[in-house]
Amino acid sequence: MLRAIVNEYGAAWAASRAAYGAKLKMLRAVPKAEKLFEKKTDYPERLDLFEIDLSGLREVLRALDQRDREELIESADQACKGVITGFSSIQLDYGDPICWQLNPMTGKRCDEKLPWFQIPDFDSERGDIKVTWEISRFSHFVTFARAYLLTDDARYYEAFSSQLKDWLEKNPYGYGANFKCGQECSLRMVNALLAFTVFRQAGLATDADASGMRDLIDRCYRKVLSNFFYADKCIKNNHTISELMGMIVGAWCCKDEARLSTAFRRLDEVIEEQFTEDGGYCQFSFNYQRLALQDLECVLSLEGRVGKSKTRRA
Repeated sequence: MLRAIVNEYGAAWAASRAAYGAKLKMLRAVPKAEKLFEKKTDYPERLDLFEIDLSGLREVLRALDQRDREELIESADQACKGVITGFSSIQLDYGDPICWQLNPMTGKRCDEKLPWFQIPDFDSERGDIKVTWEISRFSHFVTFARAYLLTDDARYYEAFSSQLKDWLEKNPYGYGANFKCGQECSLRMVNALLAFTVFRQAGLATDADASGMRDLIDRCYRKVLSNFFYADKCIKNNHTISELMGMIVGAWCCKDEARLSTAFRRLDEVIEEQFTEDGGYCQFSFNYQRLALQDLECVLSLEGRVGKSKTRRA
């Protein structure tokens, strides 16, 4: 089997994967050793990464046909109660208040007191951890922002604010399911920042919201940096692009110019590695190709803001 792995993936990949496996074994045996892998970061200062044309977006939303407007409002109302559409297709009820460690499909939850490296991706009773992750991606925060722009109903802002606060209180850094994956942390930062920007520009976001956003970015950026080796050397797919996006977001918010430049440079290399000249993608999956392109679209939209313009137009 070892010979087959080396032949299929190469010796460098096999060595990297073995090194990461050894790291996990060491952490499970000596949890305090995690400090050896933690990256130091400055606390986030900037939150004005995105600039959103609220009036233009409001016009677009209000020009939707009635059915689409009703569906948007229904989705936002459900998300206020902890019910979201997971994986773009199924209703997932995480409870009210939300249980951020729950798999609604099995009714079982992860232990938020366990460090991330002691929580398996798959569990015979709990099921796939991806179902637990779905609500903590905060895609529904963007739904709250859209519903607010459509209706001017402040309860969507209040749901965003209260859920952000609750998540921070119940997800201490490094513990529970929601710090296992750097890609999840990257998507979480982007979605939360987009919603926060809408509510800030609308004059609703408070200093407490801004403080919460800084705490969220601080935790998620540290996770991305501390575990990037796995995405970059062991996975080499859309995870790498997502985490580089998160690295760019976190580095800009923390005024970390060195890591910002490094992330952009590595992203250029990854684009060359993962995309073919005709636009094909290394994973041979339209779904993962879509995610990678959406990540890149986000980064490209930020280039002027963060002062970078070298990323190639994949």
